[in-house]
Amino acid sequence: MISVVGPKRPAPAPGDGSALWSLLRRKRVLDSGLVREAWAAYEPEVDVARIVLADDGFAALLKLMDGGRGVVWSAGGLIRCRRIEGARIEALGPALTLRFPGWLGLRLRLPFADLRAQADWIDPA
Repeated sequence: MISVVGPKRPAPAPGDGSALWSLLRRKRVLDSGLVREAWAAYEPEVDVARIVLADDGFAALLKLMDGGRGVVWSAGGLIRCRRIEGARIEALGPALTLRFPGWLGLRLRLPFADLRAQADWIDPA
């Protein structure tokens, strides 16, 4: 069983200690099976068409069957999922940076040394 947290899946209740404990755990290395399982738990009505794992194995970019795009990443002992529509995607050296809108300003840095892998995801200028 994996722990998936996102807008559609609430985090563990404050005060029960499980949220802090899962953030202190080591990040999980992802594979395509784990990424598909996490996305299915997060958004079961939309299947994954394509998975591109980041070079470090702690994140993956997804192309979805409904035409959308998503990201799955390891955060401590949790696996987080999110659609990336509305995020700004930029290439910064050997990595892609995803900047999500909103007051939280979530920013993810995903290592992709292969420039061809990056080109598929970069927003047009």
